[in-house]
Amino acid sequence: YERAAALPSADASTHVKLGDAYAKLDRLDEAVVAYRAALSKQPDSGPALLGLGGVLVRAGKAEEGMTMLAKAAPLVNSARAYDRLGVAHIALGQPREALASFEQARSLDPRDIDIASNLTLAAALSGHKDKVAAMAKATLASQGLEEYQRRNLILAMCIAGQEEDAKRAVANVPSFGAGTMEGLIKKGREIR
Repeated sequence: YERAAALPSADASTHVKLGDAYAKLDRLDEAVVAYRAALSKQPDSGPALLGLGGVLVRAGKAEEGMTMLAKAAPLVNSARAYDRLGVAHIALGQPREALASFEQARSLDPRDIDIASNLTLAAALSGHKDKVAAMAKATLASQGLEEYQRRNLILAMCIAGQEEDAKRAVANVPSFGAGTMEGLIKKGREIR
């Protein structure tokens, strides 16, 4: 990708691919340069805006990343784009906006477990306690659920004040120890 992007004939998509490769390797500064090069060739490139916005959020520049992601999401119109936008809203302390972004992402890909867990967390942070338990239980029953997703769902339930439901939801999960549960309850109370 580096050799291809160095060619004078390299188009925006080549630079986006380079940026994506750098982002996967956590070489965020180089990813930013590659995405900006793509945008210099095609200022309205949805994939370049999406990549740059995501990398900026990861680099701790959530406001700048939010600007890029807000432009990219309707252009790209994918679940991934709206999910990244929702994550940026969470990073900026905007749970209601995050909820709307995650709902849009969920409508585009209703089977994505990450989006479902992010949506549940945003619902808890937005004060939609009535939705949290049902959303968490449905997602906890999903095939292929990862431990970090389970923790996020249990945390959402704890934020919503549904600690007993959360304990019951993981009662038969051997990898989910009492210490983990108590830590999530404490964190949920602090956030609440």
